[in-house]
Amino acid sequence: MTEAEKKTIPQRQQNQKVKWFDEECRIEMIERQRRKTKKLCRTKKRKYIENRIKQIEQKFQSKVLTNFYQEVKKNKTEVRHSTPSIKDREGNMITNEINILDGWRVYFREMLQRDDSGEAQEEYSDQVICRNLTEEEIQPPTLEEVLEIIK
Repeated sequence: MTEAEKKTIPQRQQNQKVKWFDEECRIEMIERQRRKTKKLCRTKKRKYIENRIKQIEQKFQSKVLTNFYQEVKKNKTEVRHSTPSIKDREGNMITNEINILDGWRVYFREMLQRDDSGEAQEEYSDQVICRNLTEEEIQPPTLEEVLEIIK
């Protein structure tokens, strides 16, 4: 039990009649309270945002555009785009899209060339892999197959 829990959650004297109530039950009780609290916070935040949006809409409709633009700017969330990257064999970060694709190509080629014991198998070429994918035709499912899956 952490210090914060000890300060905020009072300890109850365990009733001698309730011998089954142990530490596991107490932890479950705390988890339920935590879930309820999270749910309450989410709903409060949602209501707050809805009220802010209504206020901004009212400012726009009442033609108070300077306040409207200030509120929009204040409440605007910035979208952060993550840059895809991988590490090469030496541990250097690769961020160029073409080099990333080449890195994955090399990685999977090495994985395909090894069997379970880790020994290298015969060399696979890109042509063999592509030819196997194109030769295998995938037939669309029949009506009976779809109905069987749905059941």
